Amino acid sequence: MPVLQLRVRWLASGAGAAYHGAEWPPSPARVFRALLAGAERPGGAGARGVAALKRLEALPPPTIHAPAPERMEPVRSSVPNNDGDCVMHEYAAGRPRQARHEISKLRTLRTRNGWRVENPIEYHWTFSEPDPDTGAFEDLAAGLTVLGQGADLAMAEVHWCSGTPSAPGYRWAPDPTSETALPVPAPGDVERLQHTYRATRDRVGIGAVRGVREPLATLTPYLDPLAPPLLRSQAFGLRAIDDGGPWSLPGTELVRLAAMVRHAVHRAAQRAGLDAAAITELMGHGGDGRVAILPVPNAGHRWADGRVRRVLVAPSPAVSAEHWHGLQLRLGHSELTAEGDIDASAVLLPIAERQGDSVLRRFLAPATTWTAVTPVILPGYDSRRGKPRPARTARRLLQHAGIPQESVRAVHLHPYPRIHGLAGRGRFLVPRHLQKYPRSYVTIEFHQPVAGPIVLGAGSGWGLGLLAAFER
Repeated sequence: MPVLQLRVRWLASGAGAAYHGAEWPPSPARVFRALLAGAERPGGAGARGVAALKRLEALPPPTIHAPAPERMEPVRSSVPNNDGDCVMHEYAAGRPRQARHEISKLRTLRTRNGWRVENPIEYHWTFSEPDPDTGAFEDLAAGLTVLGQGADLAMAEVHWCSGTPSAPGYRWAPDPTSETALPVPAPGDVERLQHTYRATRDRVGIGAVRGVREPLATLTPYLDPLAPPLLRSQAFGLRAIDDGGPWSLPGTELVRLAAMVRHAVHRAAQRAGLDAAAITELMGHGGDGRVAILPVPNAGHRWADGRVRRVLVAPSPAVSAEHWHGLQLRLGHSELTAEGDIDASAVLLPIAERQGDSVLRRFLAPATTWTAVTPVILPGYDSRRGKPRPARTARRLLQHAGIPQESVRAVHLHPYPRIHGLAGRGRFLVPRHLQKYPRSYVTIEFHQPVAGPIVLGAGSGWGLGLLAAFER
């Protein structure tokens, strides 16, 4: 089948090439709109190009081949004031004093967050049959001059091939199981965009300024090759056995809670009918299908006391959906018994509305900067001639966690936590088999927002290495 290859390159050469969009890679809908804008300009592809775009919008979403970009430092720059509707409304209503007040509130500085992109990006659309006018797409590519913000000058070119073309860089492909979605063209987008453009031009009328809504975008899930693996998780609240009230323990003793939850997971796996090999793997005694036990300390706000009142249970991607579903059903309302005790101390109560929990939200909502709330067990002593090598330690941590290094902007190791309400690394109880390894607090800065939970190090099965979103 014919495949349309649209290659876009930003004009600044080498390290100076930059793209100032919110998402990476630029969504197919953004590229589609840039092509339409070029076709509608004087000297553009015109009606021939518009007809080609109508054929393009009816196709399945394209695959994207793009390099791994580097996030640039934010830059503040002056911009023209295009937000004067409220000022014009006050003048039209005969309130010049209020209009002058509105002018004083207008912002003429904008913070730009760019991506440094040294190599081109490609979009591959697959046609079911040969296109009747392939030359129209060449005219569309010639009319693309900007992709991103106004300063992001770009150029495009078109190639046709048959079969599956090869392209450098990482591959973003539609995947219904992914949590990442990108706007894509959809049937009727050309007419909707043209209508919106005409309405925008005509919105200033006599005595009134009408608002114009941007057309709703069609979202398609894309598998992001640079995103860390998204862990499934179930949140539980801790309740006392005797009166059903909240139950907690000090954050420095979270290993005790992790041990109790591990026993509950073992019993739930047995009741779910899992075989001995699967249970052994869940407990972390071989294989990749282990379960992380992540006690959640109350930290990061004014009244934080560092105590643990919630716990997250997160299976690795290697745990099958069937096994995880059976485990979830039987973990709820499980009793927690400390080692050496006969009577249970607490019970696990599933938390259904996790987004409404202000504490859990710090551990699950997408963020670009994450920092450890419990010590991270480092993978050995990385030093040479007595000098530590933190960069090598960071690379090994990311590799063990399955986090692509290209998605990370920076990794920092700290002797103390960066979030209020937490204890030093030396005050935490640590399992005997992990006591010989060094421990540290870790902060990771990603290029794009990443959802949690995020856990690092070898102590994930014992409540260590959990990260929370960090706001400067």
